[in-house]
Order: sequence, then C-alpha cells, then structure tokens
Amino acid sequence: MFSDLRRYRNLEIAPLERSDESVPYRFRRREFDRHMKEETIFCNDMNLPNRVMEISRTEKPWGGFIQYVLNHPVTVKILEIRAGEQVSYQYHHHRSELWIPLDDGACLKIEGELQRPAPMEPVFIPQGAKHQLIGEAKDFRVLEISFGHFDEDDIVRLLDKYGRL
Repeated sequence: MFSDLRRYRNLEIAPLERSDESVPYRFRRREFDRHMKEETIFCNDMNLPNRVMEISRTEKPWGGFIQYVLNHPVTVKILEIRAGEQVSYQYHHHRSELWIPLDDGACLKIEGELQRPAPMEPVFIPQGAKHQLIGEAKDFRVLEISFGHFDEDDIVRLLDKYGRL
C-alpha cells in the first residue's frame, strides 16, 4: 500500500536573502531514501503555519496511513487534469501548496523545472513559487492541500493557454 512512497521532493525550504517579505522562502530539491519514515517542512510566515509540519507514515495492524497535516487550517481539493490540458503557470501571494499525485502520469512545472513524481510522492510548492500541472499523455489526479489564506482570486497567472491572464 505504501510501497510507492519512495522519496519526497521540494521539501527543503530556506529563507530568501531579500527584503521583499511577500515571498519569504525558496526551495531546493532534495530526495530521501525509501526507508525514511518522516520528514519536516518548515513554514513560517504570517499567512502560513508558524510551526513545523510533519509528513509521517504510521503502520497499523490493518495497514497504515500517511498524515500530511495535523491541526492546521487548510483547504483540500482533488484536482483532475485531462490529457492535453494544463492549469495556468501561476503563483500565489497568500498560500503554499502540497501536491500529492494520486495517479501515474502527473507532470509538474515548478520554477521552470519539469518533474514527474510517482503516485503518492509529495511535492511542496512554497508561497510565491511559480508552478503548473500539465496533462501529457493521460488524465491524472492530484490531492492539493493549501496552507494560508485560500482564495481563488490569489492566482497570479503568468501563462495561460485559455486566455485568462
């Protein structure tokens, strides 16, 4: 059941060396071996959780579970991306997102870099990071957990194939 949880991406967060406080973090890719049980994401901004969020895996006699959030106000959605379609290349001022692909075929662009995470491989998108979901050869779904103030108007579109700039 959890054998696809091999590594985490984009979970090492570091403060930016800049005066603009609207984007307080940058991310660096870091991969972890398949034996890792838990990893920590630091989120600290007035619009985001100000304590450590832990992604943990817990084994139970009946199987187990992966816990992504504990006691944080969040918005949770399942995004459905059709083959050949894509969401805007965008960023947000007031929220960070955690994406967990649910199906094979997920394609993401984060800060211009394409990634193809495996199902159940979490990808963290910090507040202010440019990102996009791209439907390539097949449909896929992504569980999205948004941290901070959620508002559909907090989408700054940089590129959009549907003309919604």
